Order: sequence, then C-alpha cells, then structure tokens
Amino acid sequence: MCADENGEYDDWIELHNSTDLPLNVGGLCLTDNLNVPCKYLIPTHSPALTTIPARGYLLLWSDGQPDQGILHVNFKLDKAGEEIGLVQITDTDTVFVDSLTYGEQTTDISFGRSPDGAETWRLFETPTPLSSNQPTRVETVDHSLPATYALFQNHPNPFNLTTAIRYALPVLSQVKLNVYDLLGREVMTLVNQRQPAGRYTVIFEALALPSGIYFYRIQTPAFTQTKKAVFMR
Repeated sequence: MCADENGEYDDWIELHNSTDLPLNVGGLCLTDNLNVPCKYLIPTHSPALTTIPARGYLLLWSDGQPDQGILHVNFKLDKAGEEIGLVQITDTDTVFVDSLTYGEQTTDISFGRSPDGAETWRLFETPTPLSSNQPTRVETVDHSLPATYALFQNHPNPFNLTTAIRYALPVLSQVKLNVYDLLGREVMTLVNQRQPAGRYTVIFEALALPSGIYFYRIQTPAFTQTKKAVFMR
C-alpha cells in the first residue's frame, strides 16, 4: 500500500507469488471491510492480466475506479487506518487467505512484510512497486479453513512501536481482541466484531503507551486465550 498527499491509499496493492509456478488470482476477492468479504471480485476472464509470474508480483490499483480496467479495484484504503483482506469465496465457504488491520499511516510510504513472506510488517520510506519488501502478498495459497481456534505469539517480540498479532478462526465468530497492561487494565481494543472463518493479522501500535509488559487476549464464544507482549522503546 502507498499513501498519497491527500491521505488516501489510492495508489496500489501488491500481491506476491512466492511459489515456483505461475499463480492466477482471478476469482479471489479484495475488501477493505472484513464484514463485507467481497467488495471487489478479481475477474476470471483475463488470466493474462491476473496471473502472477513465479516469484513475481502483481499490482492492483486501489483508486476506486474499476472502469479503468480489471486491475483497478472499487475502493480506496484510508490513511487513518482500516482493514484489508484477500478472500476466497465458494458455494460453502468464505476463507480469508490473508488479512490485515492497520492503524494510521503517514504520507508517501509503503507498508508491507519484510522480507517477503515473513510475519513482520514494517514501513518503507521509499515505495518500490514490483520488487521485494512490499505490501500484502500471496504465498502458496491455502484455501482450507483453520481446523481450530488459535492465537499466535506476536512478532516481533519484544517490539519497538509496532508488532503483528495473528489468530485463526475455524468458524464464523464474534471476536474481541483487547490489550491489557500489567495491572490488568484494558488499554486498547484491536478487534470487536463478527468475523468469518479464516486467518487474520492485526497490527498493535503502542505509540501512545509506555514501555513495559502487556497482555493481549482473544475472546470468542468458544475460545479465550491470552499471550504476553513486551514493548521496548
């Protein structure tokens, strides 16, 4: 993702194919609202445009102008922070292949995993589309649903200012993900909504918090788990 001077991410979303074979993403969906999993359906009728080369990249323009071509999606991503998801929808299942909830960003930067395929998300002061260390990517696409609920250890940990928290849902669930300080006081709500089955990544930004030990807890009607995160400025 790349922010412009107007404060909207209307430049691009980049998908990375980390496999040794071409990968056609036609038929997958993109969304900036995880409650609406398919805001933009990547068309299937032009595989020459929607196929990512082996170890290659594909740019989709998040300019809200789908009439400009099939690689122009019908929404923009907000600089103030929101959600983005890559989704596969079949007759029976809605599977989040990848997703991210991010906070406020700054102008003229990109935001992505470093290195490609890693768990760590970071800011890049110089956007470099169609090359490594870039935003939302596609690895070997896992179309299966998670078998169980899971809350994973944040990464990096300890962390400086931002860290990624991942979790998995085997079924549609009401999800709460909160952060607490060492005294058990709630200091931040990261997620509070119903979410389809899938795999999720949320960015915990501790810009306004003092250094120290924090706990993040996921709660669903069928699953609760807490893990520790160490924030060091």
